[in-house]
Order: sequence, then structure tokens, then C-alpha cells
Amino acid sequence: MKKICSTLFLLVPFFLSGITVAQGLKFGIGGGLSAFSNGNSNYSYSAGAHVGVKLKLDIPMVPITPVGFINYHFLSGKYSYSGLSATYTQKILSYGVGAEYTLLPGLVRPYLAVDFGINNIGEGSLSTPIGTYKTEPSKTRSGIDIGVGTEIKIP
Repeated sequence: MKKICSTLFLLVPFFLSGITVAQGLKFGIGGGLSAFSNGNSNYSYSAGAHVGVKLKLDIPMVPITPVGFINYHFLSGKYSYSGLSATYTQKILSYGVGAEYTLLPGLVRPYLAVDFGINNIGEGSLSTPIGTYKTEPSKTRSGIDIGVGTEIKIP
């Protein structure tokens, strides 16, 4: 019994050091489509593009992954009023920290995400045949973001 306890006492630090060494920071760039609806005005966005960077702290054998992110959204939409059509554009810088919970292991890994995010919403711009007008001042909003995603690992 004494040999078993001594052996475990000596091996546990090696296992713990192996786990801490295996932790890693992952950095990625990406992009995609952003689908927003603006309920505070009469403008409606079509899907816009976004680009971003993401940082993950990968902890082995733990299904929760801490993350940090920065995204830049390019939004535009059509607007029509009294026969006058126009294009509405706006840009949003989003950044924050959060956690992702991996649902299934493997090469295709769906996850649930909860983040605290800050959004710097740029001025709105309305382009008409007559001219271009600033419609809304820039503002900053913060809050909790909840979402789902899929990570695809390339071996």
C-alpha cells in the first residue's frame, strides 16, 4: 500500500505538468455573413459580410473553452419611402470575451457560446440619388451574446 501511494504521489505531478503543457492558445481568422434586423428604425438590413479574429485557450479534457474575439461587420440594406429608394449602410465593430461548450468531440465540433460583447455601432449613412446623408450618430452597446457554432478541424 505504501508503494502504491508513493508511486501515485510521484506520478501525479507528471500528469498535471503534461496537462498544463498541452494547453494551448489557438488563433484564427475568419469571416462570413451577418444577418441583423434593426427594430429601432424603419431600415432593414440584408445579410452583410463580416471579418474577424478569434483567440481560444484550449484546455484538454475540459469541454469549456475560454475565447476572445474581434469582428467587423459591413451592413447594407434597401430603404424605400414615398417612391424614393435609397441604400442604407452601417459598420459595427464587435469585441468581447466568453466561453464555448463543445457538444461533440471529433473533426466537426458543434458548440454553444456565451459571450460578453461590446459593439461600437458606426454612423448610419443613407445614399439617395439626391445625395448621401448621415442618419444616426455612432453609439456603443454592451451585453450578453448567446449563440451556436461549429468548429471544423483540419487534421
